[in-house]
Amino acid sequence: MTAFRLRLAGLALITVLSASAAHAQHSYPSLFSGQGKSAWVAPSVAISQKGRGNGAAAGQNGIDNLIRILQNGAFNTSQVNQDGANNDATIRQIGRNNDATITQTGANNSACVVQVGRGNSAGVVQAGGQSVGVLQTRAGSRTFPAVLCEIDPQNPAKLRRAVTKLY
Repeated sequence: MTAFRLRLAGLALITVLSASAAHAQHSYPSLFSGQGKSAWVAPSVAISQKGRGNGAAAGQNGIDNLIRILQNGAFNTSQVNQDGANNDATIRQIGRNNDATITQTGANNSACVVQVGRGNSAGVVQAGGQSVGVLQTRAGSRTFPAVLCEIDPQNPAKLRRAVTKLY
């Protein structure tokens, strides 16, 4: 292969990889969203990324599991692993250099990690029938009921106020 063809092949590969990376930065709703629950509900993953250098990984084994990851900022990393049934995991990262991991085994777990700012690190491990929320900001970390994670992630101050009222 000539040097010219080798360079051309290299450029084509870079173009394909760049297009794939840009493609991964978009949010793709679940294939099953909007459908009512049935006897068997397929696992569902939704990842939304804005910014640069963000990374998210999701692994599921079981039925009726849900993973939602929202990253807005730069160089945030998230990982969620689910093995069981009817587990719900949400990670919301707003800022930069945040790291979060949720591991769920068994059934009926609910976890939410919200990180606002930079340099936060959180890990949640659940083994069945547990519910927990973690809010991390510059001011420190707090736990809260996971149901509060439904608050708009673009309004972290509202979530902070809701959690503060609990203490």
